[in-house]
Amino acid sequence: MANRNSDLRFSEEEDAPLIDDTNFDSRGTSRRDPRFALFQRRRKPSKPSNSSSSNSSHWVNSLSHVYSSSEKIMFIFVLILLILVFVFGNLYASSPLPQVSYSLLNNCGGWIKKNPIPDDKSSVGTFSILAEDNIQTLRTIFDLPYKYDHSLSGEDLKFDEEVFGKAQTLYKTCLNETQIEIDGINPLVEILNELVLPLSDESGNLDSEKLVSTLALALKTGITGIYNTFVDADNKNPDENRIQIEQAGITLPSKDYYVENPDVVAVFKQVIEEIFAIIGPSVQTIAGRDWNVAAQDVVDVETKLASIQMTPEELENPSVRYHPMKISELQLLCPHINWLSHFNLVFPSEDFPKVISPETVVVVNSDNYFGNLSSILVDLKHEAVENYIAWMSISSYAKYTNKEIRQISKKLGLKLGTAATLDPPRWKTCINEMDSNVGYGAGKWFVNAVFSGDSKTAAEKTIQAIKNSMIKRVPDIDWIDKSTGDLAISKIKSLKPKIGFPDEIMNPVKMHEKYLTLNLHSSQYLNNIVSTARFHTSSNLNDILIPVDRSRWGMTPPTVNAYYNPPMNEIAFPAGILQPPFYSASDPQYLNFGAIGMVVGHEITHAFDNNGRQFDSEGRMIDWWSNETAVRFDDKTQCFIEQYGNYKVTGPDGTTVNVNGKLTLGENLADNGGLSRAFEAWKQEMESLGRRADSINQFLPGLQKYTREQLFFVGFGEVWCQAITPAAALRRVRIDPHSPNRMRVHGAVQNSKYFRDAFQCKDGQKMSPVDRCEICLEVDLEEFGTDFGSPTAMAFSTNWLTLCHSKKTGLESAMEKHADVPRFVSALASQNETLLSIGLWFVCCFPSL
Repeated sequence: MANRNSDLRFSEEEDAPLIDDTNFDSRGTSRRDPRFALFQRRRKPSKPSNSSSSNSSHWVNSLSHVYSSSEKIMFIFVLILLILVFVFGNLYASSPLPQVSYSLLNNCGGWIKKNPIPDDKSSVGTFSILAEDNIQTLRTIFDLPYKYDHSLSGEDLKFDEEVFGKAQTLYKTCLNETQIEIDGINPLVEILNELVLPLSDESGNLDSEKLVSTLALALKTGITGIYNTFVDADNKNPDENRIQIEQAGITLPSKDYYVENPDVVAVFKQVIEEIFAIIGPSVQTIAGRDWNVAAQDVVDVETKLASIQMTPEELENPSVRYHPMKISELQLLCPHINWLSHFNLVFPSEDFPKVISPETVVVVNSDNYFGNLSSILVDLKHEAVENYIAWMSISSYAKYTNKEIRQISKKLGLKLGTAATLDPPRWKTCINEMDSNVGYGAGKWFVNAVFSGDSKTAAEKTIQAIKNSMIKRVPDIDWIDKSTGDLAISKIKSLKPKIGFPDEIMNPVKMHEKYLTLNLHSSQYLNNIVSTARFHTSSNLNDILIPVDRSRWGMTPPTVNAYYNPPMNEIAFPAGILQPPFYSASDPQYLNFGAIGMVVGHEITHAFDNNGRQFDSEGRMIDWWSNETAVRFDDKTQCFIEQYGNYKVTGPDGTTVNVNGKLTLGENLADNGGLSRAFEAWKQEMESLGRRADSINQFLPGLQKYTREQLFFVGFGEVWCQAITPAAALRRVRIDPHSPNRMRVHGAVQNSKYFRDAFQCKDGQKMSPVDRCEICLEVDLEEFGTDFGSPTAMAFSTNWLTLCHSKKTGLESAMEKHADVPRFVSALASQNETLLSIGLWFVCCFPSL
């Protein structure tokens, strides 16, 4: 496991889970009649005085001196109608508030209705739809032969075609299902017979030296066993690479499943048994065994390993998972493994001279795991460990084999929500594998196809604007002392942005050198996957011989995501995300800042969340906050832990599970801070541009009744539209450091003063709770010279009022009609609220009353 970058979303098929609410239908639409939302914010009429009858009579009679008979009739009619509006509106507003409408607050409207979860996915959302567009772009490129780049010549042209060819070879061999079926299980059996060796000693017990040798060989083949070894930057000296070793060895997503989900464990065992029955007879060491017993061995070994592992919540804390020690000290901590032997096998002296000795310092991520590992290994039978290693090898490569094995494996995926009823089209699987394994090699062609200089320039400006916003805000934060604040400003200024793609991918010579040792075969898909795994493992281990390369990226160019990397103090935004709906040069800035601006603010805020704050401006893990500031920060974050910890998701069996407020704390802080800083940066830019701001913040057809401030939040909510299966939602709430998409939006706007001001919410409404969480003070909108739009729109449009209660509004209805339009660039039909129009007509026609 490399350093845990704080990314925007969970890097699986989709971003983060959606919560199922019992008060909403399958589309997330409120079951209450949306028409009543028009009235829920009206004030209650004052109680009349004792003389109200005579006064009213005199008032009505006086109309005869001013207005005609028809005007008086119309006035009385409208007056009665408005009284009814007030009475029934307040009755509705005083009734218990419904659950918040996901489709409204995320401004998804008809999007979810028109984008049901496909049968080949466990979720669908804005992120995944853009990702699909990106892989379609790659498919268009790699379905065709290499297109000569006439700007290149000689060796550059040769290397350019060579790198393209390697990426295309992996893609094409994946597409060749006929050959994959002909090969069957044979390529996997060959790997198993190399790795699954007898592990007994002369007495019939588990031989620890043989175990060490097998695990080292498996590691170099891309298979993780009981523990994982890799090289990464030392958190306390980020310019130096350090050997790292971490807990590993379980198949299920987290340790909780082994205890809390016996139904999942039962399916897990069934899958192991069925696959063993097909492959096992061809594996010499385990052939002839009882496959039911063998499957139970695997479950038992994994259950024991899971029992001593750190939780996902603990793994989020970089201090908790940082335990540097000499190999000799690790030997004392975990005596059943010969660690000097292990590291000499992984880093042989002929390739890594003077790297390994008893004094070599390695970083251990869990002293508890390794401190208890020996007590587990000493009681294991060699047959159980042989079965376990066979399974770990199979599970690493099962999806690259024939359809029979893939379909059996899929049973567990369906139970966990990692698979869907139908398999995706083969080309999608193959493009994704190409991107995962040789994504930088393929990246040049994606960048040339979709990424323009305008996107990079806009991202640079947005980053600088939000950095300026943060620098301006730091001195106003009352719980940060001046010395800590000065260091915080220094860290903001030192943040290094990476935008679009690494420069090296455009250099054929560097790409040739990067992939020089990767050899692929034209017809052997599984062997090609194993070759890429060995290539990447070798490349990583060789990093121990060189200083940290700060120019490296952690994501390929087509990736729809972003990240903050604490030891590098860097933020990265791949080309894949710098596209609509996150950014478009033709969109108004209020939409761009609400979308990509929030993404930028999110990543920058990670530098100061509960994890990022442990690293200074140079990326060193050091305590640079004063004790007083740290205590105040922890007090403030407790509010967020409790707020998000009260959100729930519904699992496949109908039971609800709370979001883990501690696990998701860093991401929740980044969401809240990112939204506020993006809003401030946008407003500051508008203020600095003066009248020129209107030209890049133009109102869109059909949305003139909404203010720019309101539409900023529309832009924010839009990018988080998503639907997800209950199984996938449950899995992610257990392991994902991000809150469910729905709660990412709800939580952030509930805490946002800017949202309350923009929509004129009152304390106590659903989207404006009295008790709110706050880390960084939000200022009054008047400081920015806010323009809320025309007085008529602000006085009489109730669509924005209903967002406070979050019932269905005209905006949502408009989106249902235009759900196929991703960025509102087509006109949204204006919605006519009849009673509201009558009220407006009344005031316009009788201005003197």
